[in-house]
Amino acid sequence: MRMELNTRSTSRLGTVVMYVLPWPCLLIGVVTLFFGFRGVRAARASTAWPMSEGAITSSEVKKSTNRRTSGGRTYRTSTTYRADVKYSYSIDGKSHVGDRVAFGDYGSSTPSRARGIVAKYPLGTKVDVFYDPSSPNESVLEPGMKIQALFLPAFGVAFALAGVGVLIFLPRAARKADRKRQEALEAD
Repeated sequence: MRMELNTRSTSRLGTVVMYVLPWPCLLIGVVTLFFGFRGVRAARASTAWPMSEGAITSSEVKKSTNRRTSGGRTYRTSTTYRADVKYSYSIDGKSHVGDRVAFGDYGSSTPSRARGIVAKYPLGTKVDVFYDPSSPNESVLEPGMKIQALFLPAFGVAFALAGVGVLIFLPRAARKADRKRQEALEAD
């Protein structure tokens, strides 16, 4: 009887995992793919955007630290460094402000990349700003595809595949385990 109860609770947990877990993974994957491919499309289109002269108005390395609290103690879980570069430019006499250096710049766990970007774009530097003619507030200093622009789509694919994998393979594994358990019961 006790073994039967454990089997039932394990079976319920397995059912929840099998039928609930894949959906958040799929949702995260699809949403991330959507935003990732939108960024990739904009990165590719930016090579044909017109250019305007601009100037760097702010350039610094930003550090953000994630913390977790457990048992009354706070732990640092991760630190991310990113280049926070702001610039101004004018289109048809109207001022605009931008902060995108390149598509896909999300930050890093080491400050060297952010420091390199900040060194490349110091305060007051004159820069070429590439802007979307249909939406002049969308701009970038380095147009085109950079490898980092593929991070979000890759992340989305990984989550979507994990969701599909759990949706397909976990029920198969559960049916196989049930058959083995049934065979073991019949053998007794």
